[in-house]
Amino acid sequence: NHCLRISGLQTIDPSMVESLVGQGAIALLEKGLALQDKTNSIDPKSLHATFLDYYEAHIADNSKTYDGCNDLLDYLKTMDLPLAICTNKPIKLALSLLQELNIHHYFDAICGGDSFAFKKPDPRHLTETAALLRGDDDVVMIGDSIHDIEAAKAANIPSIGVSYGYSSVDMASLNPTKIVHSLSEIRVLITR
Repeated sequence: NHCLRISGLQTIDPSMVESLVGQGAIALLEKGLALQDKTNSIDPKSLHATFLDYYEAHIADNSKTYDGCNDLLDYLKTMDLPLAICTNKPIKLALSLLQELNIHHYFDAICGGDSFAFKKPDPRHLTETAALLRGDDDVVMIGDSIHDIEAAKAANIPSIGVSYGYSSVDMASLNPTKIVHSLSEIRVLITR
């Protein structure tokens, strides 16, 4: 909405914005401009730096963890499991958001979309992130998007698909190893 506003366009109802999120900033800008029939007159790439600057300055204004997130992280840490974040969000923004939400300390490795020369759905994003963890235990991907599940499948890693979040595709159609409708359901799926 900030980028639309400075471009002289009408803003979008915040309830609609959530359905546009999940495939990166450029795609978000493209979708926002398409809603106003401005994709031919305004290049979304020209707004990218403005978007990122604004996002960084307001990264946690409306962000919060999902219900049960902290309880699940506490539980997994009591099991002494190494945890990692593998996100397509630029690492600088990912770290900032995790710190603002006060959950960064749970993770032994945090990799962003610019941590490597590849990102999800490329399976190497998952395997290289997992390689940063101690031990040689099995790995499981917990994700809410098509990129998460596709990367896990390509890496031959089991996946737990969260049925809510930012997926543009219904989670059941992605066929993750398991689907959960609440983070509390994950507790019975993860064992040492």
